[in-house]
Amino acid sequence: MRKIFIGILLSVLVIILFVIVFEAILRFSGYYEESRPSRANVSDYDPTLGWKLKPYYLGSESTKEYTVLYKTNNKGFRDQDFSLQGKKIFMLGDSFTFGQGVAYENIIATILQEKLSDYDVMNLGVPGYGTDQEWLTLREKVWQFSPDMVILAFSPNDVGDTYQNKLVRVKDGQIEVIGARERTGGNWLGKV
Repeated sequence: MRKIFIGILLSVLVIILFVIVFEAILRFSGYYEESRPSRANVSDYDPTLGWKLKPYYLGSESTKEYTVLYKTNNKGFRDQDFSLQGKKIFMLGDSFTFGQGVAYENIIATILQEKLSDYDVMNLGVPGYGTDQEWLTLREKVWQFSPDMVILAFSPNDVGDTYQNKLVRVKDGQIEVIGARERTGGNWLGKV
């Protein structure tokens, strides 16, 4: 029994060592080498949403698979400036809706705009957003324009993003926004 346990333990250690060595080889070979705009360059602090994309941002992202140009409009979304005339569809979501790694003409909102020429389709996707930030965007930036339709693109990772953000909570059956001061522990330094 002891020999079996030692054999299993050695096998696990060899596998772990192999994974570490393989990871090091990939990193040093430049396989992971890519150029992504950092959140600091692309976004601004927002007391309600945590962060938002900067208006009129222009930058690119390069990996071994693709190089994509990102451009935001006057509202800080990856779209043309919104006309807000006529029938309106707003798309909310994270990097999938934003179209991370995808050329502008191939993102969902652009294709939908081509198919539904009677509507203005507005892409409000922001990489890294959770469902809480999408709901707050809806509340703070969308309802005022009386949308004809709102499409929420939900991804399974939104659950973790929402849990990590801690921007809202349910209290007495109502969704309540947690203020920035409370989220940071009462002061701008955070919990000290």
